[in-house]
Amino acid sequence: MTYSQPQPPVPPRQPGAVAAVAPPSIKNAVWAMYAGAALSALSTIIGLTTKTQVMDAYRRALIEDGESVARVNELVDNASTAWAPTAIASGLIGLLLWIWMAMANGKGKKWARIVATVLFAINTIGTIYTFFSVPRPHGISMVINVLMWLAGLAAIYFLYTKESSAFFDRASVR
Repeated sequence: MTYSQPQPPVPPRQPGAVAAVAPPSIKNAVWAMYAGAALSALSTIIGLTTKTQVMDAYRRALIEDGESVARVNELVDNASTAWAPTAIASGLIGLLLWIWMAMANGKGKKWARIVATVLFAINTIGTIYTFFSVPRPHGISMVINVLMWLAGLAAIYFLYTKESSAFFDRASVR
């Protein structure tokens, strides 16, 4: 004869509450965000390895603008000194934001969809600015920047499909 242990009571389900299972559109959005994170890391690595080319382009642009030799040297030296810490910090922040948004949106957090949208808008402005900045980014850096923007666009598209909206609604009820 076997005796079973008493089981703890199961809490009652909220009426209308349904477990929020991420639909394919959310999974696609999350994968697009992870792709953005990988591209962010790659962009940082390339940025660190192209410092000399960018500083040379910056020097040429300053000379073309008519800056004095002393002023050109001062500006290039300052930019050169700040290059690595700035590249590492901005790359790390970008990487962490992509991962944070992927995780939060994958869990159906409504606020995360809004934050991801705002971050995409900021990224769009930054990408447009990059096309007109001096010095212009190295060719591969520009390609990665555009690919990162496209990853963000894909993520935003998938976050706002009908099935994704239903997922966020269900997840907020839980």
